[in-house]
Amino acid sequence: MKYDVHLYAVVRVKVCGVEAASQLEAIEEAENETDLMRRFEGRDQEYSEEISHYLVDEAGDEEHLKTRWYHQDTQGNLVEGSHPECQAGCPANHPSSTSSPP
Repeated sequence: MKYDVHLYAVVRVKVCGVEAASQLEAIEEAENETDLMRRFEGRDQEYSEEISHYLVDEAGDEEHLKTRWYHQDTQGNLVEGSHPECQAGCPANHPSSTSSPP
């Protein structure tokens, strides 16, 4: 038996040097300037038009004290939150809302 399997993979796309007045505006600008549809088009792949979460680092914040995670609520609004794997609580050694992704 043969099957066609679709893998819904999550990838991280870093957009550097985004000029914005706030972290939420930076997310909007990054999405606007990054053509994910074009970047991931191919014979066997396409952008699914879904972003699971966002990580915003402020330039010059080497200790990541201002780093924040965001996700969309059920109405599509961006809300600040913790690392997406920590919605139900995380162990002490897990990336938190103030750390960069592994």
